Amino acid sequence: SGLLMLPWIVGRGDVGVYGAAYSVWTIYSSILASVATILFPSVLGKEEAFFLKYFRKLLPYYVIAFFACVFLALSAKWIIRLLFGIQFHGAVPLLVIFTTTFFLRFLAYPYGILLWTLKKPSILTKFTLLQLIVILPLNYYLIGRYGIVGAALAHMVVYGFGQCIFSPYFAMRCVIR
Repeated sequence: SGLLMLPWIVGRGDVGVYGAAYSVWTIYSSILASVATILFPSVLGKEEAFFLKYFRKLLPYYVIAFFACVFLALSAKWIIRLLFGIQFHGAVPLLVIFTTTFFLRFLAYPYGILLWTLKKPSILTKFTLLQLIVILPLNYYLIGRYGIVGAALAHMVVYGFGQCIFSPYFAMRCVIR
């Protein structure tokens, strides 16, 4: 939604910079998420209520993901220059924000698997709808105030921190019932 709202709020000039960071992040996160999608269910098994066991089993994968995200954040300047040229240097902080967002979402990933395992996909649907409702006004406010960085920050607040806080909350409510 940030990419769609940027031209209307700050003009078209920064859309390419935002798009450059977003495209690199999308490719990188798709690779990591694909690996997680394959590995997490087999590592977790069919245990439903033992969250500490989840995280103990997943700790090596979180460490790998953390270092993969740190690598991307530290090499963001060089990746953006290599792929898009020096004129896109404004994409570097955005790529770092997107990478942080991905890692926060990655932390909450097992809770989404748990909700699917418990046959509660409607909770995930409601949560996605809630994210959509929150991102629009937050984008409007933060883009108006901080430009393209505001769009990335709104993305991080809603999809990073929101996922990290609310996915465990909803999953725990389902398990406790």
